[in-house]
Amino acid sequence: MENNRDRSPRFVFEFDMNSGDLNINKNQYLYPKPVEIFHGELVLFIFGSPIINGSINKKSISNDIISMSMLDENYLKKIDGEFLFVLVDKKNKTLEVANDRYSSFTMFYFSIGSKVVLSHAYIDILKKISSYGLLHLKEDVLFEYLWFRRVFDDRTYDNYSKYLKPARIICFKKKRINEINYWTPKYIKNSNSLETNSMILKDLLIDALEKKLSNVSSKKIGLFLSGGMDTRTILSLFSHCKNKVLPHCFTIGYSESGEYKTAKMLTGISGMPHDFIKLNKSFYDMSWDEKLNMTGGLHNQFTILFSGYSQVMSESADIFFHGHALDYMFQGMYLPTVNYKILGKKTYFKKVVDMNSISNFTEYFINNAPFRTWKVRADDYLLPKYKEDMLNELHNKIDLITEEGRNVCNDNYDLWEYLMTHTPSRHYSQPDIIGMGANGEQRKIANDNNLFDFYTSLPLEHRLYARVMRGALKKLSPEFSNIISANTGFKIDAGPLDLTRHFFGLKVLRGVTRNKKYRHPQAKDRTWPDMDHEVRLRPKLKEAIINLPNSERLRDAMPFFDFKKLERDIDLWVHKNQPGGGLFLTSILTIDNLVKRF
Repeated sequence: MENNRDRSPRFVFEFDMNSGDLNINKNQYLYPKPVEIFHGELVLFIFGSPIINGSINKKSISNDIISMSMLDENYLKKIDGEFLFVLVDKKNKTLEVANDRYSSFTMFYFSIGSKVVLSHAYIDILKKISSYGLLHLKEDVLFEYLWFRRVFDDRTYDNYSKYLKPARIICFKKKRINEINYWTPKYIKNSNSLETNSMILKDLLIDALEKKLSNVSSKKIGLFLSGGMDTRTILSLFSHCKNKVLPHCFTIGYSESGEYKTAKMLTGISGMPHDFIKLNKSFYDMSWDEKLNMTGGLHNQFTILFSGYSQVMSESADIFFHGHALDYMFQGMYLPTVNYKILGKKTYFKKVVDMNSISNFTEYFINNAPFRTWKVRADDYLLPKYKEDMLNELHNKIDLITEEGRNVCNDNYDLWEYLMTHTPSRHYSQPDIIGMGANGEQRKIANDNNLFDFYTSLPLEHRLYARVMRGALKKLSPEFSNIISANTGFKIDAGPLDLTRHFFGLKVLRGVTRNKKYRHPQAKDRTWPDMDHEVRLRPKLKEAIINLPNSERLRDAMPFFDFKKLERDIDLWVHKNQPGGGLFLTSILTIDNLVKRF
């Protein structure tokens, strides 16, 4: 695994609105390599693999943009896939930026006087602001990150920069910034049967993959394959595509007896080449600077698991596919539900929350967002004199997004989805994408316009229990549907009744035989390590966690935080093995590592 150099990508633009001068600072670690086109006074940069008329065609798109001499909103609506465009007109001294519906390529920007600075890496923005002597971190946004594991809207930690939200065109000219939102989601539900929607999803998934394979004749394809639903569905798509490409599959983990064991069943059936990449036991003690550069401190740097393998995988793959976002789109991963219980134990049956009866949507979302920091309430660490103001500010910020969403949503169920998918590349799982993209170009099947539109049209009950995804998989590959899930150890096509019966039976067998082989699969059986264990086992990580309450830089950045309580809880979590604190502690450590940079 590569740890001897920082492979975090760099591409920084500095533009002067008075002179029209453009300076660029970049390295070779951004995939795919951006296309740079110079045409008279126009300079165009194309990031990603944009799709026009069903195919990736950067040449056609560049010709169109150059001929228009602008980034036109009507034209951008026709472009599919993952992209970011930067157009500089030196004659008219303007800089325009446009991105896709998913903000696939993150972009942060700020302007001071006539100077504009843009970078996809937030750490570069902070360095530049710091060089002006203007850096001051916002306490309320640091708390927002600790609460949600992410930051919403266009906010950053500083007072000057912003994050470019999806489907935007932003123009810098004469010390002014003009922003256009050229697309918004629609929530018009279809009335199809589950059978019909499963068939439509199958066809849309095949079409999405075919579009993303349209320019790979000389490229080698890779697939990050887990033992779950999403990536096995993608694996099944390849045999249905007109472009007959065989992906080389990779499964990452601590042990071959976990997800790899299940994934190997899938590649055994499909005949695809498959490698296991073993995580170094010291992975959490390694490459901290690189991981911080990649996340910018806006995500937990310790959740990057997929970076550092390019030398291992480069002979087999240039472009990597994965299944991110298909879970919340078509498996209903974040639907507002609660599990029914029997004798105090959760079953696999779920009750849908009556969202439309909720009068204060913002408060409900803040306290029930399924991706928020779990097992710990971040507000328990607010000092009394800060608590009311910090929580009010958090509510006010989510309120703004809620009101924005009401303009396009029909009810609170739509609004829930609107917040789930607001600024997709700010989702807590973005470190997965960043890590994969450090090995080569990553292409996300879910970032497809037709797929996204279909997702917003689906009735809730078709997504509940992954019904529509299970239906599509069964049509794509009946064999894959019967292979176990690494998450449950039971066939992946099982519904809630089958799962409840199965695990009730295992519990009885475990009680009678005392044999642990009848237990439910645990974290160690999957790719993801248990963060609670890692903060106790890894020497560097453990030492840094223990020293957090003594960090003067962290205390200066977070005067609102109760460090005495943190010190007591670190003792419980780290020294006395009480579970639940690992994720929260590494999130705080990420902030600590960030503030010590400046």
